[in-house]
Amino acid sequence: MDGPEQTSASQIVALGCSILVCFASTIFFIPRNAILSRVGAAVALSCLQHSLYTSLLTSSLPPAQIAGISLFGWGLYANAAEQILLSRYDADDVLTVKEKQSGRHLSTVTHFLRAVDIAFRFASSLGNWVIGYVSVRLAHNFVAAVSVVLGLCKPEDWPHLNGPISSWSTVRTFWGTFWHRLFRKALAGWGDFIPDKVLQLRRGTLLSRYSRLTLAFFASGLMHRCVHYFYRLEAGERYEMETYFLLQPLAIMFEDAVQAAAVDSPLPRPLRWIIGFTWFCIFTTWVSPSFLYPTMRVADPGQLLPFSVIGHLLKY
Repeated sequence: MDGPEQTSASQIVALGCSILVCFASTIFFIPRNAILSRVGAAVALSCLQHSLYTSLLTSSLPPAQIAGISLFGWGLYANAAEQILLSRYDADDVLTVKEKQSGRHLSTVTHFLRAVDIAFRFASSLGNWVIGYVSVRLAHNFVAAVSVVLGLCKPEDWPHLNGPISSWSTVRTFWGTFWHRLFRKALAGWGDFIPDKVLQLRRGTLLSRYSRLTLAFFASGLMHRCVHYFYRLEAGERYEMETYFLLQPLAIMFEDAVQAAAVDSPLPRPLRWIIGFTWFCIFTTWVSPSFLYPTMRVADPGQLLPFSVIGHLLKY
C-alpha cells in the first residue's frame, strides 16, 4: 500500500497565507457584535490551522522544523482565536492604533539626544532586561518545580534556561548563549524552512546563514507584536517591534565583519571582551527603547491577563 503523499512547500505556504487572510478578513469585515459570524470564522480558522498541521506532518521537512513551525503556528492560532472571540477586535481597533503622546517625549530608535535622554535610555533598558530575566526565570523554575514534584519529569529534563553573564560580549552571544531558549526551536524552524524549502538556498553560504538568522528574528518580532496586541499595548504606527528585532541580525552581521577584519589583531582576550561588552551596551541602550517606550506610556491595566473570562460570561 502506498504511503501518504508528501505535501509540498508551496502548499504549506499557501495554507499559512490562507490563515492570515482568514484572520485579517474577520477583523476587518465582521463587526464585533456579530457573534455567530465570528464563531463561524473561528471554526474556519481552526480547520485551516488543522490542515496546516497535518500538511506539516506529511511534508519532507526535518522533525525539528516540523515541531518548531507547529508550535509557532498553534501559538498564533490561539492568539487569533482569542482576538476574534473574546477581545473581539475589529477594524477600528487596528486602524486607530496611536500612542497617546502629550508634551515632550523621548525619541526611540533614530536619535541620541541630550544626556538626560541617554541616561533614561540606559536606565529603562537595564530595568527592562533585568525584570524580563527575573520574570522568565521565576516562571520557568516554578513550572519545573511543579512538574518534578508531580512526577511528570526529572530534574535533568529542565536544564539551565540562561547561559553565563560573561557571554554578553556581543549581540550574537547574548541571543545565542545567554538569553532564554524557550522559543528558539520554533523560531529557528521558520528561519530554516523558508531558505531551505522555499528559496532552496545552499546551506553554508552567507546568504543562507543570514537569511535564516534574519527570518528567525523577524518571526520573533511578529510573535512579540501579537503579544502587544494581546495585552492591548499600543505599539505605535512605525513598526517599532519589527524594527527592533530586524536590527539584531544587522548588528550580528556587523560584528561578524568586524571580527573577520580584526582576526589577526594582537589585542589580548580581556581587552577584546571589554570592547565587545561596551559595543553591546551602546547598541542595546540605543535600540531597546524602540519597543520599551510604547509599553511604558500605557497605564497599568491592573490585572495580569488582558481579558477577564468571568467578565465576558457575566455580560450574557
